[in-house]
Amino acid sequence: MGQLETSADLLLRAGASAEEYLAAVLAAVEQAIIGVNRQGRIISWSRGAEIMFGHTAAEVEGHSAAMLVPAEMARAEEKILAGVLSGNGVARNETVRLRANGERITVALSVSPLHDQAGAIIGALQVARDITEQNKIFAVISQLRMAMDAAPNGMVMIDAAGKMVMVNAHMERLFGYVRAEMIGESIELLIPPRYRPSHPALRDAYFASPEARAMGHGRDLYARRKDGSEFPVEVGLNPAHTAEGTYVLGAIIDISARKKMEAELAKVHSDLQERATNLEAVVADRASHLEDTIAELEGVSYSLSHDLRGPLRTIQGFAQLVLEDAGDRLKADEKELLGKAIRAAHRLDRLIQDVLTYTRVSRQLVSIETLDVEKLLGQIIDERPAWQSPLAEIQIASPLHPVQGHEASLT
Repeated sequence: MGQLETSADLLLRAGASAEEYLAAVLAAVEQAIIGVNRQGRIISWSRGAEIMFGHTAAEVEGHSAAMLVPAEMARAEEKILAGVLSGNGVARNETVRLRANGERITVALSVSPLHDQAGAIIGALQVARDITEQNKIFAVISQLRMAMDAAPNGMVMIDAAGKMVMVNAHMERLFGYVRAEMIGESIELLIPPRYRPSHPALRDAYFASPEARAMGHGRDLYARRKDGSEFPVEVGLNPAHTAEGTYVLGAIIDISARKKMEAELAKVHSDLQERATNLEAVVADRASHLEDTIAELEGVSYSLSHDLRGPLRTIQGFAQLVLEDAGDRLKADEKELLGKAIRAAHRLDRLIQDVLTYTRVSRQLVSIETLDVEKLLGQIIDERPAWQSPLAEIQIASPLHPVQGHEASLT
């Protein structure tokens, strides 16, 4: 039976009083229907009221309907009832009622005047519907909507038929549609036309085995705005199982900026590879020129060494002849000087040979040997007149330990 708002339905049975007919009706309906007299006392109580409030008809009949109203709301309820009894029509509102155990429930309440057969108002008929759970669901939906609107990405919820049932504010900015243009429309509205024919099958396959995952699996995905322009996206899917069925919450991210950056990085990488290849060619070319230059320097070194060693051998040979032929006629210091000249010439010849070693340093290892540093210093000083008395006075703190090295380099 539908909701009772007037007393007309209560007067259909001929010969029955309004109270008798009302009692019969109230026993048959599931909604909480409560009849009160002009003093606000309960005169009828439906089966639905018994279930909703936890009181039996015997427990409430004759009692004030205020027993169902929280104390802080009693005055407001009295005014509503007074208005209805004064003939001001039907009053509808959302309010709070008390169950037998003291629990508060939220109800949608309609209060209408109750007439007798003569049309006089003899009381009021209250029809209540428990909307506590409904309000909780609405609150959850409201919180979900607020959370979705706060998200920095597009958020859309679709049902099993692919219809959009909820979208957030970012979806409006992302696609150019207002919310009302998307709600109730197929999700294919947001997909480029070339992908629309195959999308329902993919959607059905996902609903057949829903799980949280990223959509695309390596494929480039594109979405379509209201103006027809397309942009690359990433889509994350999460199933939501409810009593009404399974829904899917999708997160849509515009990755246009990332794609642009990736393209720019790819170009930079390509440019760097090209420059590296060119640099390798330049280095190889310069290395080739350097090898040619080293070869030329080696040739010059060999030629120069040969040209220097010839006169040096002559000096060394003539000095040796003078020392041997006229040694008995020379003074001791003159013999010493000739000896130094011979030793210096010999040493210079060795140094010239070492120059050749330097020119071949990139082609062969420099020989390392044990060197008597004290003896080497003595030879160097002995070959340089400017380092000797009276021009100079050099002292060596003997003894000096031998070292491993290359004699020419150390000299």
